[in-house]
Amino acid sequence: MKKYITFHIGSEFFGINVLRVQEINQPAETIITPIPRAPAHLKGILNLRGRMAPVIDLRQIFSLKSIEFDLNTRIIIIKFPDRLAGIVVDKVSGVIEIDQGKVEPLPVTISSIDAAHIDGIYKLDNQLITFLNIDSLIFPTSHKGHEEKRAHERIEISPLPEENPFSIQYKSKTRWVDAIALDISRSGIRILTDELLKQGKEIELNIIPKDKPSMPVHVKARVMWSRDIENSHNAGIMFLNMTEKMLNGIGLDMI
Repeated sequence: MKKYITFHIGSEFFGINVLRVQEINQPAETIITPIPRAPAHLKGILNLRGRMAPVIDLRQIFSLKSIEFDLNTRIIIIKFPDRLAGIVVDKVSGVIEIDQGKVEPLPVTISSIDAAHIDGIYKLDNQLITFLNIDSLIFPTSHKGHEEKRAHERIEISPLPEENPFSIQYKSKTRWVDAIALDISRSGIRILTDELLKQGKEIELNIIPKDKPSMPVHVKARVMWSRDIENSHNAGIMFLNMTEKMLNGIGLDMI
């Protein structure tokens, strides 16, 4: 069992090993010294009882819109072997204890974050907790060798063949809209849509095997990320109630 500090950035839920956390501060109780011409994600330097710590805005790292600090904003001070660093998060949720055996590798279909920065995912009450690899996320250059090793350990997704075996529909208000499946895993699917889906929104999907069009699989899902890529709308979707029977029905039981 391991304990994790959990926190929110936008609609996404993250965790960091509690042993890496030195302290959690409110911005109002700290003085962050700005650095001229610094990258947008570097908010400045924090003096922690004589030790200097860079303060990193995770919203900028994750390409999300910046927001003003409020009463929920926290700066989590992370311990590294030779330094400290602070990360700005929207809200700290608390501490959870998790059996490591239940942490799953990351299917790239359902995250907007580079897989090198993620240690795994865990489903808790229909929420997806993403466990961050804080070393590669904050100091990617010094962590390069470890990233290359991790690249061989990432979960394989199933890229769909040119002759796509599925038809996909999602429910938009009261009507069903066609989409195109780009790749798929046991946990989620990446689709191409005509509209930009709202991140965090729960939707309904019909996954229709072309060899069994009369046997569609109806599944509830959540939009984990949505963005424009090369003038098209892409969305990473996490399944919420996919079962082994459903997987068998669409031929994904072997993934």
